[in-house]
Amino acid sequence: MLSYKASGEPVKLTDNESARDPTWDELMIFLKEDDTDRILYRSNIFDCVDFAERLHNNAEKAGFRAAYVSVDFHDLRKGHAINAFQTTDKGLTFIDCTGPQVQLGELDSYDKVAYIEEDKEYGIVSVYYTDTPDYEFYEHRKDNQRLRGFFKSVGVVKSAHVYWEHY
Repeated sequence: MLSYKASGEPVKLTDNESARDPTWDELMIFLKEDDTDRILYRSNIFDCVDFAERLHNNAEKAGFRAAYVSVDFHDLRKGHAINAFQTTDKGLTFIDCTGPQVQLGELDSYDKVAYIEEDKEYGIVSVYYTDTPDYEFYEHRKDNQRLRGFFKSVGVVKSAHVYWEHY
């Protein structure tokens, strides 16, 4: 079901039975306080699976129900791991907190809302530059090169599997 971390160990997700769905604002506050996105990405040491595992476990510990999400792309052999939250006011929200390959400045962030629809571009926008999880936001704004907070897409989504329960 779930994949393996960069170390080769299986993903270990910890659920909190009393965790609840956050509001959009609660999720954004949590993400801005959580430091998972500040860890350096290193493909053989700490990769997207490690980021998704850590954010999931930190969110559950903070009392917010989180999902682990596996994303597959057309024309790419390797998939991607992110998280999802069912916000009470704005619905299903995908979060990609995969960190940078270089050290961030003190005020920088790699927390991103991921925009996912099958057979469409995987969109990612900084949590500081969006207030909606709706894919239409990404489609309407992605071509304006002057807008801040957009990250380069990694491909076209083939499928996304959301895992709320872990065995």
